[in-house]
Amino acid sequence: NLTREVAVLQMLGAVGGDENGNFVPGGTLTRAAFCKMAVITMGRGEEEPLFRNRTIFHDVRADHWARGYITIAVSGEKKIIAGSGGYFMPDESITYAQAVTILMRMLGYTDADAGMMWPDGYMSLAFDVGLTEGISSSWTAPITRAQAAHLFYNLLGTP
Repeated sequence: NLTREVAVLQMLGAVGGDENGNFVPGGTLTRAAFCKMAVITMGRGEEEPLFRNRTIFHDVRADHWARGYITIAVSGEKKIIAGSGGYFMPDESITYAQAVTILMRMLGYTDADAGMMWPDGYMSLAFDVGLTEGISSSWTAPITRAQAAHLFYNLLGTP
């Protein structure tokens, strides 16, 4: 039930709407927006101002709105996001496989758990623990806001 999923994420502060307050379920998410949702769902959103003065990736400029969230996601013991060759591509659409990988890392799974082949290992683990239940998508397809809400909702009930 999308309404329930969105309501839960709104209560957590992890999701909002567009400038008119609409959720826009069919819209896609950028890597930066998904990162912000992940950091807030982890309960680390209040730390964001402390991380704004640090830039780790070449393409996340000092004035990028999500710089603090991205820095949190790649810092500390629980690194949930990795870039590629020093780049994060914050304004690119996030793919289904990338989103699932981030959420599995939030659950404590590591590259060692998933094996050498990305994204196969993470996708298989996600299926086994029920994270991807109710979602059918190509691994390389950009996820919609509705699919992201469903994944985060599943995350809350995943062991």
